[in-house]
Amino acid sequence: MTHLHFVVGKGGVGRTTVSAALALALARRGGRVLVAELDELAAEGKGAKAPGNFPALLRAFGRMETPTGEQAALPIDVGSGVEAVRLRAPLGHEAFLRASLPGGALLSGALRSAPIRRFLEAAPSLHELGQLAHLASLVGGFGDPSVPSRFAHAVVDLPATGHALALAQLPDAVRRIIPVGPVARRLSQAAELMRDPRRCEVFVVTLPETLPVSETLELLAALSAHRIDHPKVIVNRWPSEPLGAVESAAAEALIERHPRVQGARTLRALKEGKSAAARLPSVLCHLPTIYGCKPAALLESLAGKLAEVPGIGAPQ
Repeated sequence: MTHLHFVVGKGGVGRTTVSAALALALARRGGRVLVAELDELAAEGKGAKAPGNFPALLRAFGRMETPTGEQAALPIDVGSGVEAVRLRAPLGHEAFLRASLPGGALLSGALRSAPIRRFLEAAPSLHELGQLAHLASLVGGFGDPSVPSRFAHAVVDLPATGHALALAQLPDAVRRIIPVGPVARRLSQAAELMRDPRRCEVFVVTLPETLPVSETLELLAALSAHRIDHPKVIVNRWPSEPLGAVESAAAEALIERHPRVQGARTLRALKEGKSAAARLPSVLCHLPTIYGCKPAALLESLAGKLAEVPGIGAPQ
């Protein structure tokens, strides 16, 4: 049975880097790990090199190739027990319907027709369902936990908070779109997965700054409204503490008298960051700011920090 880990956060907080580091940290505990990112709807069908289709996760692992053709839908080994893939809704739609209904080649041909493609792209939640179904096809299926999978964990980098909320409300959307029947039952099983704390955990990545923390608090409230009550907050780029308690008090007194003294801006940012992060209801861990590292070294360092966090990667 594959455990799932969804990583979400506003743009610019380092979400993709944290997703890649989390995958490495989980792989260190044994078993292969799949790390996945989502194709953007506007870029699908426009070629692998279309804007929005460059594989950011591969770039995080220091790989610069852009998979094309059939290879674009297959996991790519990025080393250290981790494979990376992009989740594409059309592939998920086809895989799901093949598993749920008879028809084989007829289904494949129908799904490639322009009118049906437009419907699947326009209908609410069907795009996210397709991406989730593509993930299911790679990890052995969601509905039956006894189905074997070669991945112990799957980390999903969600490109925006809207994707997290769309996945969170999938169960309700599925019941509206297809209320009864075998397809409805299988869709509901997949859609409910994100709400199952035994198989899935949600990480929210933020920064120690006022605006990202405010946005994170809004996201946590929205997730709770969709019955995802215990996401794990990771504060990325946490600044190092250069001074002890006595030195900090002396520095603050000096800054009050001489606001332009060297280092004043850094110390103010540190104080404001800690004050902002204190508004978060709970924080799983703080990942330090790391300067001057190449991508591979940065990931290894962050993975080491995440591997030290008790209970990370262990759904309840």
